[in-house]
Amino acid sequence: WVHRRADTGQDFPSEVTLSAIDLEGERVLLSTVRDLGPRLRQEEALRAAREAMIRREGEQRLGAFVDQGLAGISEIDLDGRLVRVNDRYCAIVGQAREDLLGRHLSDFIPAEDSKRCCAARVRTSSKSATGGGMGVLPMPWSPSPWCAMSTTNPRGFWAW
Repeated sequence: WVHRRADTGQDFPSEVTLSAIDLEGERVLLSTVRDLGPRLRQEEALRAAREAMIRREGEQRLGAFVDQGLAGISEIDLDGRLVRVNDRYCAIVGQAREDLLGRHLSDFIPAEDSKRCCAARVRTSSKSATGGGMGVLPMPWSPSPWCAMSTTNPRGFWAW
């Protein structure tokens, strides 16, 4: 039920209980209205806290998976800058984590390969509506001079 306060005119969610009682020899209907607003707000706060906890736990599990992985894994922001790298990635590129974080992906592409990579990027980004796809980029520091890279970009284009 939704009731309206007589004093303020404000609507509020409510629970209504009706009971038939005898009052001074006459049968009357007793109506009890309880404001559910505080309880609903508390339930919503608990639900949000539970979802945040579940999200944090999932991020921690994913973080542990990434950090302990055998593959070199990096996470970039929407501008193409490294925001997270695992130990294996650092070992592959031969650089310390603090030297990698904040750097742009284009920093890892040799100038002579830049034009070819930009063309590959355009082809790759047009493979799906979200800009995801597979690309092959030169990675001269890796054991193999080329590295496959899977991408998904919610903006629909690559930033570098």
